Amino acid sequence: MPTILQTLTIISFFSPRIVCINNSIVSTNTELVLNRTEYCKAHRECFLKGQSKKMIGYMLGEEVFNFLSKNAVTSDLWINLHVLLEQTNKSGLKKWIYGEKNSGATKRGIQDVTGKQLNRGDRVAIFTTKRQIARANTINGNYAFACAFSSISSTIPTTRHELFRQQLIGSSKLYAFSDDTKGCFEKYLYFTKIECALKCHLDMVCRSFYFNTVSPTCIHALYVDSLLTRSHWQTNSKSWQRISRPTWSLRKDGN
Repeated sequence: MPTILQTLTIISFFSPRIVCINNSIVSTNTELVLNRTEYCKAHRECFLKGQSKKMIGYMLGEEVFNFLSKNAVTSDLWINLHVLLEQTNKSGLKKWIYGEKNSGATKRGIQDVTGKQLNRGDRVAIFTTKRQIARANTINGNYAFACAFSSISSTIPTTRHELFRQQLIGSSKLYAFSDDTKGCFEKYLYFTKIECALKCHLDMVCRSFYFNTVSPTCIHALYVDSLLTRSHWQTNSKSWQRISRPTWSLRKDGN
């Protein structure tokens, strides 16, 4: 289990939130997008669609089964379920997590699709027209997807603290073995760690960040929390640090 090595506290003065009931995200509507799209572009499109509606937009994850029970789907769909925090995928791995949840949420396994060879680089998931969850990768995958949109309630601006946690994890465990599946990243050069944390804090889709103490380079993991790619990690490989957002939530208030 990761050990706290250092904490950073950020203060901001605006805290929007979305509608939540009993700690669950309540979507006011959903939208099916049949255009086949790359994984990160699908995440971004959901978020931008939400912004255009003045709502929070995200790729359907845990709610996808309820959505599909009411909608006929004729194409395989990306779903917001992944093991991007694992270096590799293997049969029986019970570390799959819904991407719209905090990374500390309950994890699950998924059943292997009969007749499909397991590729250990497949660390994201699709829902097939045969109504099965199947492992997939991002290098070859272009699929339809569904977005959920949740209302943002108006609040009086308040001071908000956020704790960032630097995790004591060996650098050799901070990257995925295969680049067949990649998370979604934004890279910034010549940032201090505090600047990297502040920019992440102000970005709702920033899930965690990595900081290289030699470069200095700041990399944000966007939309879903994920390990670095091997190509990112190989630059000054021993100098990477992972900093998580343990209180991250689509609610934005961390509760």
